[in-house]
Amino acid sequence: MGYQPQQSDYTILKQHTKETYFRMELTNLNYQTIDYFDSVIISGTLTISADSDVRRTLDINLFVKDDRLLVGEDSKIWFNRIVKCSMGYKNLRTNSIVYFPLGYFWFDENSYTYDISSKQLSVKCNDSYCLLNGTRNGQITDMEIDIPAGSNIRGAMISALTQYSIIKKYNICELGNMVSSAINIITNQVYNVVPYDLKFTGTTHVSDIITKLRDLYPGFETFFDIDNTFICQPLSTLQDIPLVLDADFIEKNNFVISENRTNKLSSIYNIIDILGMTIEPDYSSTVCTNSGSVYTVTFDGLTTYENDKIYAVKVNVNNNAGQTMKINNLTAYPIVDSEENTIGANKLDANVMYCFKFVDNKFYYLGQFQVHAVAMLVDKIPDLATQTYYQNRYNTKNISYRVNPNSPFTVDKIGQIPDFKSDNDYSKIYSDDLASQRALYELWLETNWLDTISLNIRNIPWLDVNQKIEYRSKIYKDTKQYIIKNLQMDLVADTCQAEIATWYPLYPKILN
Repeated sequence: MGYQPQQSDYTILKQHTKETYFRMELTNLNYQTIDYFDSVIISGTLTISADSDVRRTLDINLFVKDDRLLVGEDSKIWFNRIVKCSMGYKNLRTNSIVYFPLGYFWFDENSYTYDISSKQLSVKCNDSYCLLNGTRNGQITDMEIDIPAGSNIRGAMISALTQYSIIKKYNICELGNMVSSAINIITNQVYNVVPYDLKFTGTTHVSDIITKLRDLYPGFETFFDIDNTFICQPLSTLQDIPLVLDADFIEKNNFVISENRTNKLSSIYNIIDILGMTIEPDYSSTVCTNSGSVYTVTFDGLTTYENDKIYAVKVNVNNNAGQTMKINNLTAYPIVDSEENTIGANKLDANVMYCFKFVDNKFYYLGQFQVHAVAMLVDKIPDLATQTYYQNRYNTKNISYRVNPNSPFTVDKIGQIPDFKSDNDYSKIYSDDLASQRALYELWLETNWLDTISLNIRNIPWLDVNQKIEYRSKIYKDTKQYIIKNLQMDLVADTCQAEIATWYPLYPKILN
């Protein structure tokens, strides 16, 4: 839970004259304060980034009046403890100092300097992710770690975190397919388990294991929050989250100093084309006839259905709604998708080979031999002629159209800018459904997440990334809602560079 500002806090921010202070509290692993010292900031920058696993970094130069914990035999105690940092403002009416939390950090020993004569302390600090990625700890050597297929992803992540690091405080959600809780017909596993064996050898970091588990399915993030809790959660577009600042309040209090927009088209792709796994069928046939909504397929020598076998069939005509299929003279069974719904009419094209997996008296539609999906950002759903063009252009009917007429990066506005993805982890995507999810997720990353404005604002110490604000552009004069993406606070100038990404209310969630 982030800091909840009170009206008195806003009053302090509006003071024409500000005196700023800085406090470091030495805490134990139970977050109990052992000691602290107050200091005056000479220079300092706090960076908070939603794009980085190390969400918070602090680079600061302080004047330390009381240096008893920085010199002598106890000085190194600071480098083996968690440091809670806070920024303070003096309330000129009450003459008291009000402190606002900046987060929990670990000193980077390589950047620590202290000048005894001037009593200046210069340090660089990282949040607790540095204990996982090798910066301060987290390296696992001379050990082979195996996570077998079928392991619960959340459980495997908790085990990696608690067995190979000192982190005990965590909030980890169930990870897996965000669209379906059904059984995956390719792996016969539920969607919240590891779909294939994972092996880590040689020099591995805890963060490597966490990242691999997190990215098995798209749409999740990991980080340490301001209270030093390790978080793994679904990415959200903040549909139901209230604003932390509205446009009228920002203008009334003159919080914005300047505004700049510098979107680079070289970083933007409005079409994501993913090639996944190549499906290997157990049986294949090109002999198919139909009677109404029933396909009859000839397989030499087959006298019974076999559960979990994949049948490749070249269908002779487009399918009807409620299509069924039978092999030789056996019983006809329905063709269904991964949600166990019968496939819609014309899902299958005549004279094309498709793969079906037979499970419990149903033929599950898998797609063609090559798992393939495309996601495209458009102003509106294309007409049938244009859809046919795209299907021929990208050699698949599995195209998802993400409609957002407000985006400046749609195909309709700037043309087709495709990003082709295959091999490596993409080649392990084992169904068209998952390929579509991944394509939609990466489309969001490479379009909406890059529709940004950079603001130079007066510092508001409780702001954080992935909060939603409303802002009236000084350049375009329009009022929109935005997600805070990155913050860089100058703790002396009392200003902040804020990168904000346009929030689109058309999306109730990133994947749907």
